[in-house]
Amino acid sequence: GPGDEIGRLAEALNRMLDSLKAKRNQLELHARTLEKKVAERTSELVASEEKYRTLVEHVPLVVYRILPDGTTEFVNSYLTDILGYSIEEAVRGKNFWFEKIWRCERAESEELWRSSFETGEGYRVERVVRDRDGRPLIFIDHAIPTRDQDGNVRWVDGIMMDITELKNFQEMALKSEEIRLLEEISSYMAHAIRNPLSSAGGFARRLQSGLPGNDPN
Repeated sequence: GPGDEIGRLAEALNRMLDSLKAKRNQLELHARTLEKKVAERTSELVASEEKYRTLVEHVPLVVYRILPDGTTEFVNSYLTDILGYSIEEAVRGKNFWFEKIWRCERAESEELWRSSFETGEGYRVERVVRDRDGRPLIFIDHAIPTRDQDGNVRWVDGIMMDITELKNFQEMALKSEEIRLLEEISSYMAHAIRNPLSSAGGFARRLQSGLPGNDPN
């Protein structure tokens, strides 16, 4: 009967089953909600990455991302436009940045790597980079590390701006200034020398005109 021990046990079991069913429904609802949130967040991240890639594809800068193992995770197509290297070449191996972009002494390259991935300070340097044909170009290279929640550097984002023409203009301006200064110095020297020479020449002519033609002086 319902009042005996078996009846009370059956009633307790039914309550437990009802509670488990309610919990299962809650878990299923939570899983569906979580799955929807993950899908929405993933969609947002994909859209954000697409916007980022679209944005950096249209700027006259080399925009890149390097991972701690040396892999180039991302670089925009301006790398091909300005230096002639393909995107596949940049992302294929782990030494592209060392061999093609930095091309500096080993100690210097190791210091750049340490400041990026070990100390997390990043760097801003002016460097000469040769394109695929060996033509030297001058860039300002600015790298900014990104850390995770534990403070470890996850990757390094950077931009490289071509300042070759600016450097050429600066050299032309310096040469023009040097020429102007040389012209001023030459004019001053000519003026400074002309006066005593004129006096000496006039005095010599007076002496010459005042002496007889057979005078040895």
